[in-house]
Amino acid sequence: MDQGKLKGLILVEQDHPPTLEEVQSLVRTYSIPGLDCMVILSDQGFTRQAEEFANSCSTQRLQLIGSKTDVFFEAFPHVLHLEKRNS
Repeated sequence: MDQGKLKGLILVEQDHPPTLEEVQSLVRTYSIPGLDCMVILSDQGFTRQAEEFANSCSTQRLQLIGSKTDVFFEAFPHVLHLEKRNS
């Protein structure tokens, strides 16, 4: 949860950029009701068709990020920040 919005992060580790079919499969598999944003992170980037699909999504916000995992988390350390809960 981030500012009252449910967000999902998927890390993809493979030796090629995720294809359109692979991205669509991830969206189908991991989309749940109430999910406001899905981010897919791949250190190999994405195919042009996958990028076009993400840009055309209107029913759900989908972001594809081509970046090394360690570089991403260094740039956005708050992604892994866990809030302390009152006991």
